[in-house]
Amino acid sequence: MIISPNHATTINLSRENKRGAKMINDNMLKLNIQFFSEDETTEETIENGQENTETEEKVKTYTEDEFNERLQNELTRRLKQKDKEREEAIKEAEKLAKMNAQQKQEYEIEKMKRELEDYKQREALNDMRKEANNMLAERNINVKDDVLDFIVKTTAEETQKNVEAFAEAFNDAVNSKLQETLRQKSPKNLTATGLTKADILAIEDDQQRQNAIAQNRHLFR
Repeated sequence: MIISPNHATTINLSRENKRGAKMINDNMLKLNIQFFSEDETTEETIENGQENTETEEKVKTYTEDEFNERLQNELTRRLKQKDKEREEAIKEAEKLAKMNAQQKQEYEIEKMKRELEDYKQREALNDMRKEANNMLAERNINVKDDVLDFIVKTTAEETQKNVEAFAEAFNDAVNSKLQETLRQKSPKNLTATGLTKADILAIEDDQQRQNAIAQNRHLFR
């Protein structure tokens, strides 16, 4: 049996002609299409010649013309959407191109400003280094360039404070080292306890040895 594509055919079966209907159904192709859209869910069901005489779900069947019409409408809608997206992308690209050109000009200006500012800072630091070096020289302090880098700051006030703090710490360290050196070179305190008889006799200076013997008479009894 040939089913016209322009009409939907509905076959009602009775118990008496069930066998004949099965033979017809074996040679008939059923196409049940449910289109998806923004408010619909896509579902495709193909029946493989199985009998289903008792169904509770009613399936909507479309003719070929209806199918083609819906398909064409969907394609048209999507093409329009793509065209709109492409136009928006072109406008955005043109906008970005203009912004980039402007940004390049702004970047060059900012670059020149930074270079000029860096140059001024380098000149100021060089002058500050010379001044800090002179201030330290007045205090008889000579330092290397890497030490001077820690002393010199961007402002004269900060640099002067660092010079004074460094000079004070430097002088304290020198005085401490000098005192330590003098203590190491000075003669031992012979009045201190803990000297042995051999230690006293080993003193080369006669006067110091006699004083040590006098202070430790208990060792020579």
